[in-house]
Amino acid sequence: MKILKIKVCGLKDPENIKALIRLEPDFMGFIFYPESPRFVGNSFPKSVIHAIPDYISRVGVFVNEKIEKILSIAKKYKLNYIQLHGDETPAMCRNIREEGFRIIKAISVENEADIIASQSFYGVTNHLLFDSKGKLYGGSGINFDWDVLKSNSPDTTFFISGGIGLPEITQIYGDSRLLQSNLIAIDVNSRFEIRPGVKDKKMIQKAINRVKRK
Repeated sequence: MKILKIKVCGLKDPENIKALIRLEPDFMGFIFYPESPRFVGNSFPKSVIHAIPDYISRVGVFVNEKIEKILSIAKKYKLNYIQLHGDETPAMCRNIREEGFRIIKAISVENEADIIASQSFYGVTNHLLFDSKGKLYGGSGINFDWDVLKSNSPDTTFFISGGIGLPEITQIYGDSRLLQSNLIAIDVNSRFEIRPGVKDKKMIQKAINRVKRK
C-alpha cells in the first residue's frame, strides 16, 4: 500500500506549533504573504521555526514576492522548501532553486488545461502542488475535480490541496488511479483549524494517522 506524506500548512501560533511538532507531520508550512489571515507577521520568532527537527521539512509560502526578499526570509528561518503560490514563472523557480532551496510550485486548478499548463514547471521545481482555483491566492477551502489529475496524470511528483478534511483523505486512499499517479503528499489547512493559523491538535493527529495508515 502506498503511504503518502502530510503537510500541515498555515501555522502561526508558537504554542500550537510546538504541540504539532510532537505529532511528526512530514512538512510544516508558514505563510509569508501579508494578505493571508495566516500570515506569520514581520517579526515571527526565529527560534520557533528553528526548533523544528530535521525530519520535518520547513516550508515557507510566498505569493508574487521578490526573489531577494524570499531568499532573505528563507535563510533567516532556515527553510527547506520555498512554496510559490502566485504567478511566478519557471525562470523564477529555477533561479531560487539554484540558490540551494527546494521548490514547490502551487498550481491553481479549474480544468484540465491548468494541469497541462503546469508542464512548464517540470524540471525547475522539486514538486508541484495542485490547489483549487479561487478569487484569492490559496485558502479557498474547497476541492477541485481530482479526475483532471487522473486524465492528465502529471509526469512529476505532486501534492494535492484544497479543502481537504478527513473524508477527503479517506477518498484519496480509496482511489487507485490517484494513488498510482505521482501523488506523494496531502496538504491540509483550513479544515483542521480552531481559528486561522491555529490547528486542532486532535484533528491533526487523526489526519496524520489516516495518511500514515495507522
